[in-house]
Amino acid sequence: MAELSYSVLVVCMLGLVQIIASTDQETCDKELPESCCAGKEVPTASPPEWPSSQSPAGGSEANINATLCVLYRQVNCLVCNHPYQPKASKCCITATDETNDTMIGGPLPFNEYLIGKYRALDRGTNGFYLYPKHEEQSSYYDDRTPTANGRSGLALQAGKRLDGCEAASFNDDKDCWTQTVNVIALGHVLYEKHPYAGFLYVVGHKFPADLLGKHLILHRSLRQDGNPGQCDAATVSSTEYDVRGNPDLVKMVPGPDVADHACAVYAGAGSYLDLGDFNNTCISDPGLCKSMTWSVWLKIDTSSGFTGERYYISSGGQSWSRGVALLYINDLSLFYFVVGTVSSRSFNTYHKTQIPLNSWFHLALTIEMNQGVVNMLKLYVDGEFKEEAKTSKFSDGNVDGCTRLYLGMANVCSKVYLSDTYGGSAAYSNLMVFDRLLNQEEIKNLKN
Repeated sequence: MAELSYSVLVVCMLGLVQIIASTDQETCDKELPESCCAGKEVPTASPPEWPSSQSPAGGSEANINATLCVLYRQVNCLVCNHPYQPKASKCCITATDETNDTMIGGPLPFNEYLIGKYRALDRGTNGFYLYPKHEEQSSYYDDRTPTANGRSGLALQAGKRLDGCEAASFNDDKDCWTQTVNVIALGHVLYEKHPYAGFLYVVGHKFPADLLGKHLILHRSLRQDGNPGQCDAATVSSTEYDVRGNPDLVKMVPGPDVADHACAVYAGAGSYLDLGDFNNTCISDPGLCKSMTWSVWLKIDTSSGFTGERYYISSGGQSWSRGVALLYINDLSLFYFVVGTVSSRSFNTYHKTQIPLNSWFHLALTIEMNQGVVNMLKLYVDGEFKEEAKTSKFSDGNVDGCTRLYLGMANVCSKVYLSDTYGGSAAYSNLMVFDRLLNQEEIKNLKN
């Protein structure tokens, strides 16, 4: 690993042409916290959030001479590394006053970016243009074309102080900008016959280093970038799921405010999302994992499809098959969290007053196993543990016949049930499944 050169930038180390980290007169003399990059690792490969397999340019795996930079947006820490540079750079940057990353002046949106070569920028300074990965993951935007959320002209440069402040000066060993330039300038990526310096990855999680890399077994963002006020005009199109039932009942809606997804997918009763076949995996057979944690943002719509028996998550757990299910039974006013394995079936019930309705909330479901038998189930709402109304356990054999994962419908194997009778109306965002039991602090980090 490269020797770390750590420094803290006084105000304005970095900016974007759409002013990502500039400051006004009021903050000119403020210093940044020394702890912002504490514990942040030097990148040696593409992060799990933006794997090389989903990079149009091949990411770090296909570009061994690329400089890799990671911007930890929650703590405003930028780390850059090149395999042949003895010192990596680790710098704190200033936060933006605008928190919405779809707005000019807002933070740099979560994404993968190609970093251009060092050059003169349009604003009369030198720096690196940034080229965002397209939402379809097949190419990159140029520096002039707005992304789906309206951002363009993004660049990495020395920040400028506004409203009469002098430009930030950089000298001696603590010069973060010079260090960052030196590291990035060493990089080389050839993409579609054009040279670039490397990759910048914007991430926002605070998890243990191994959590996303080793224990995340399923991730579906279920989102689209864009203006939250125009989600209803967005076309539903995704490689993450297939729409079943009536496609006219599936649409994009504004996502949760604290998530990095402007628009999330909504499936009304009579339609549902098919996320694929998970045969011989923990998704359809939880007993294959020692423990599991399911995490998703959910907005249950009670204006339609909230009578009878309604399903929101199902990989077969409710059908005397192995799997997981979350459903609501209106006659009992209870939500059920059900898990079936090869030799056991367990479920917890929760009164509907314990689950938010008609508003976004973060749901986490944990499954503790003991040699393939469910030992304990827990449910968390917005990071807070919810005491179950009832727990039931049965010892029985279950086949793994329902191996597909549905959102908004019961997975009943080969049987045919009407989705407008059993489907639950809801919006979904950022589904993540881990093959590890997450503790409450880690679940709160998922929520944040």
